[in-house]
Amino acid sequence: ELAVFAPEPLDVTVRLRISPDTEALRDAVRAEIEDVFSREGAPDSVLYRSHISEAVSLTPGEQDHELLEPAEDVVVPAAYLPRLTQVVFEGEVESHA
Repeated sequence: ELAVFAPEPLDVTVRLRISPDTEALRDAVRAEIEDVFSREGAPDSVLYRSHISEAVSLTPGEQDHELLEPAEDVVVPAAYLPRLTQVVFEGEVESHA
């Protein structure tokens, strides 16, 4: 007997600051983060915080960013599938100069 279950969604919010904080860059960053979720998000897996940050860094036009959330790697249980629910932009990275 075989039983098949659809995975439950594991909602994940990403919060960050980017520089420069433009609408075009926000759209591009969102797309890069969605790509990480589609490539690496699976039941019984880990979505590494560093991979999310790397995707933001590789976005054309990005100069700097601070990844505020998730604060740790996202551990995905076996019966779940990670779902990017929203990307929240908190403004521009403060200059340290």
